Formats: sequence, C-alpha cells, structure tokens
Amino acid sequence: MAETTPNTPHPPSRAADHEPVPGRVRFPLSRWLLAPRTTWQARRAAASYGPGMDAGTAWVMARLTRHPDEYVYGMRHLNSDDGGTSAETRTP
Repeated sequence: MAETTPNTPHPPSRAADHEPVPGRVRFPLSRWLLAPRTTWQARRAAASYGPGMDAGTAWVMARLTRHPDEYVYGMRHLNSDDGGTSAETRTP
C-alpha cells in the first residue's frame, strides 16, 4: 500500500496563471493570426515603452514601421474613438 503524506505541497492554482500582468498589453487572436510579425513587434514596442502605451497605438506604430504606405489608415485608426472608422464613413 502506498503511503501518502499530508504535508505535500499543493500544486499552484490555475487561476494565478490567467491573471493579467500589470503593464502588459494584450492583442486579440485575430491580430496574431493575420499579422503575427507586426503583432510581435507591437508587443515588444509596448513592453519597452512601458505601461503608458496601449495595444492599438503600439500595433499602428509597428505596422507603419514595416508598411509606411499605410500611413493614412494608421492615422485614421489612431484619431478615431470607435476603432478606425472616420466620420465620413460612419452610419447614424
């Protein structure tokens, strides 16, 4: 018969693995699947900048570094409050 000791440490809780890390930006899965290199560079840029940079700004900066021809789209995304649609294309 195998002996068990009551003093064995319990494994760490799985809930602790899912707590957000302060100062770390999170990107949706769609960004990782559609543009993995840009998303990786954005994550690194946000980490090196610190907690003051949000995920959207970091992603646009990384995207414009590799694709400067998308400047108009990047600025439209940064200047809007609703995720990238300009005032002309919004429907009431």
